[in-house]
Amino acid sequence: MIKNFYIEDDINDTPFRTILSEWFKGRGIPSWRDKLDLLLHRLNITAPSELLAKAFGLSLSDQYWLKPEGSNILYDDINFFDNDFEYAEFMAASLAENSKTITKEASLKTPNNTTDGMLRKAWIIDNGTRYLLKGGYKNEVLQPFNEALASEICKRLGFDHVEYVIDTYKDIVVSKCPCFITKDTELITCYQIRNNMRRHDSIEDYEEYIKKLEDNGIENAREKIENMYILDFLIMNRHLAKLKKAFKVL
Repeated sequence: MIKNFYIEDDINDTPFRTILSEWFKGRGIPSWRDKLDLLLHRLNITAPSELLAKAFGLSLSDQYWLKPEGSNILYDDINFFDNDFEYAEFMAASLAENSKTITKEASLKTPNNTTDGMLRKAWIIDNGTRYLLKGGYKNEVLQPFNEALASEICKRLGFDHVEYVIDTYKDIVVSKCPCFITKDTELITCYQIRNNMRRHDSIEDYEEYIKKLEDNGIENAREKIENMYILDFLIMNRHLAKLKKAFKVL
């Protein structure tokens, strides 16, 4: 864990304190989460940012956290990869069509405080495995089925993938997938990598991205990216213009 930061400014003369603060706020549930107002009401809070301080900013997507000054607490004692957490009340508040407002005493020490994305969701523990449940958008129920179908297509084509299955929670259909990282691995997105690359707006961007993956030990990087494009084409997961551009590159 990095205990202290001494960086004053970044290359754009933005104070590092500001950058760190914005990054931390970005770990919270986004403002575009489906039925966010209802979730906040049920959780008895006024803003998603209130949740970040409930559990040290811990997540099941990475290993970053904030340690209170003067505290002797250890990451091994609190991380959600190794330690159980309460999730029943948050899951009901997030996913159920009918749910009561939780009490002030309810535990909100959960990785659900740092979930990203538009869809309603909740982390749970089932037989020791961490699973993410996701519902549909508003009154639609197609998203869970779509994710399970995409998973089945990957399985039949032999593509590396995270397995999604259909499940139910109370009165709604949800998709269910296991957490695919551990406390020793981190999810790094294409967006994060591309932010540190020079833009060409041409085939050079694609080639440079593939090289970046290969240089960092990703085996068969080109094949895996091309498999992703094939899947996206089959399930129409991306804007047609982007697909055309992608396949011109391929």
